Amino acid sequence: MRNSMLQASVGAFIAALVTGCASTDPSVHGKGANTISGSADGEQPFSTLSSALWISTPDPASATGSAQTTVVYLFSSPMACDALRSAGWDQTLPSGTQYLETKMGWRGSSPPSVFPESYAVVDNAAPEATAAPPGGNAFALWARAPMPPNASELSASRGIVTLTALNRSANVAGEFSVSYNGGSLSGTFSATYCPDGREP
Repeated sequence: MRNSMLQASVGAFIAALVTGCASTDPSVHGKGANTISGSADGEQPFSTLSSALWISTPDPASATGSAQTTVVYLFSSPMACDALRSAGWDQTLPSGTQYLETKMGWRGSSPPSVFPESYAVVDNAAPEATAAPPGGNAFALWARAPMPPNASELSASRGIVTLTALNRSANVAGEFSVSYNGGSLSGTFSATYCPDGREP
């Protein structure tokens, strides 16, 4: 009797351990926190991260129309997923809102499945154009509202973005350290999946 009770207890413990390890809670997989510090332009501090969203429909990276990038937006102001569904949403942000767009180019035809995976940041010569970084690289684009018509985002010239988790239809987590001509930004994110979210 005592042996069977002991076996049952051990079995329950193992089941609980396996269940815990299989969790999709972003606090278990990845950093589980949204933090940011620094200043992209060397003038305006970016010290509050109120929203982190992973969009589901980035701009296509090829003539076939298939997206080959993972795109995450980090906002200084609260931002609802629905607000990212319309073209030109960057023109409707509350005045003073800062955002950082990290756009990571896949190394193959599918998103990463082994973590951590790091992307070296490269400068985007034409941030306003539809473009994707080369595979294994990333763009890190910063802007502050209001965005004047035909204005470009500020592109980081160097740095690194690292994905630590990607849970399909749930969240992506990671960290970043990027430099601009006028300043730098660094932090961590756990970005919520945003169905129908798009680049502006």
